[in-house]
Order: sequence, then C-alpha cells, then structure tokens
Amino acid sequence: MRILKTMILYTMISLQISGMSSNQNIQTEQMINQKKTITKNAATKEKNQIILINVKGMVCSFCAQGIEKKFKSHTAIKNVNVNLEKSKVRLVIKENKRIDDNEIKDIIVNAGYNIDKIERQ
Repeated sequence: MRILKTMILYTMISLQISGMSSNQNIQTEQMINQKKTITKNAATKEKNQIILINVKGMVCSFCAQGIEKKFKSHTAIKNVNVNLEKSKVRLVIKENKRIDDNEIKDIIVNAGYNIDKIERQ
C-alpha cells in the first residue's frame, strides 16, 4: 500500500513538472529524491534483522533447548529457531533493538559451545 501511495505521489509531481522552469524542475527532482530516501529508510526500519549462527558442539535436543532458552531470555530477541541437524541458530531481532557479535559469542560460549560463523541478513 505504501508503495502504491508513493507511486501516485511521483506521478502527480511528474505531471506538475511539465509546466515549470528549469530551476523549479531541479527543486522538484530534489524533493522526489528526498522522498525516495525517506521511503527506503522506512522500509528498512520495518524489517526485523535476522542473524544466523553456525554452532559447534550441539549434539542433542537438550543442547538445542539450552541455547534456545538462553536467547529467549535476551531482551533484544524476538524469535529463536535452533536447527540441531544443521547446527544453526536463527535469531530474529526486535525492532529498534541490537545484539552485537561479542554478546552472541558470550551466550554461546557460556552455554558450552563454540561459534563457527555469525551472519547478519
């Protein structure tokens, strides 16, 4: 819906440009570029960040449950998914929250495991 509204706005501005001076055209183009930036930033802000972690040492469902429990108690974590077969942990971070790589490493190491790789999407 937001994209449709933005497209309509751009169309309306484009129709108004045809009768303007070159100075007015430049100002209008700057306004359009600013609106694109604002729209892009708003779309990025709405998405929750996803972090994928390759964990070494998980061998049973008890291991997976322990890691899941540790991350669920963290205030920045919206959702945790532990895949035992692939030795991966997927974290979904809450909007406007952060967790840095060192904090992730500390949680995993304190739980008794090692990290192979952390990937942010």
